Amino acid sequence: MKQLNTIVITFFISIFLGACSQNVAATSEVKADHPAMVTYYKIRSYLAEGDIASAAKLSDDPAAFAAQYTRSLERKGEADFKAGMQRTINELKINSLRDSGDYSMILLDLPENKYSPVAAVFFKRNGANQYLELAKPDLDIPCPLLDHMYAEKGEPDAEYVCKK
Repeated sequence: MKQLNTIVITFFISIFLGACSQNVAATSEVKADHPAMVTYYKIRSYLAEGDIASAAKLSDDPAAFAAQYTRSLERKGEADFKAGMQRTINELKINSLRDSGDYSMILLDLPENKYSPVAAVFFKRNGANQYLELAKPDLDIPCPLLDHMYAEKGEPDAEYVCKK
């Protein structure tokens, strides 16, 4: 329980220190209690424990999600995989959180990645009003989310398919 409290405190501090607001069409305020943030945190916490099955239940396609993270676990080894997932909690650098319709996107800063300075994690609200992480983002992701993602990546002229 003590470790969980430390993780939760670190998570909230990271959100408040790393959040920035932008003027775009979609909602931009980062709130720690936003359902997509809660889902993101729960998934990474399960993965940091090596519990891929529980994490996969919080995705839109549990089988594809589990396969993706199982491959990652096998490539990295259990200790490195768990440590990496723990870093995604402890060193969370949130650029922004955007909502558009039933979709949400958490944009994470990756200053150490020379190929892409940001990573996007997409979520979709289901009929039970629960946000599930998309294992395979689809063509229905709203344009405002992708517009913002590519602008933050430094590719404002990128061509992509999105839902208007």
